[in-house]
Amino acid sequence: MASEPQEDYSFEEFVGIHEGQLRASNVPQHFWPSLYEKLTKQSFDAGEYFEIIAEVPDGDDGISSSWSVLTIKDIKTEDPNHIFLIDHAWTFKPNKAREVLEQHSSLKQRLVDFFSLGQEDENNSCSDYVGDSESGDVRHSSSHAKLQEASGGDRCDVTANSEEECIRDDDLKQKDIREINAILKNIWKVAQTYSIRRREN
Repeated sequence: MASEPQEDYSFEEFVGIHEGQLRASNVPQHFWPSLYEKLTKQSFDAGEYFEIIAEVPDGDDGISSSWSVLTIKDIKTEDPNHIFLIDHAWTFKPNKAREVLEQHSSLKQRLVDFFSLGQEDENNSCSDYVGDSESGDVRHSSSHAKLQEASGGDRCDVTANSEEECIRDDDLKQKDIREINAILKNIWKVAQTYSIRRREN
């Protein structure tokens, strides 16, 4: 729906605004009051009636290529309460996807977690690290190289014991760019496309 009902938004106003969309989407009229109530109260009760099972083949980077929906309670088309709101992560226009991810760090992090992209950073191999022969401290190699190139100004602690203590703003920006690139590469494995029709009265 283009807009969600507010608390002072009556059912009649809801129908007046959205009737064309409801009819164009072939939503039976006996569901409309329940749909209005669920939208008003943000009631996401689908999980009480069915569950979605993701089947992940071996060697498929943890991204499911097959989905199944299983009912855990009887669902009857004549029951006016058996219409469900499905929460989703993100609705986007492809040409605006990068811009949205750059502006909304919580959405970016949700998608990083969904695609398990953070695990790559946590599972770095030993070759990604270099030791300081004088002190024995270990630093991430990319940070080490940047420290050697830096001449005054924005330096980080060369004896830092964790990568987080040694990352500068440029490093964080590069990490954001890598994560956004990875999200945009993977999003098409799970994204669905749709268009909205509107019937004139």
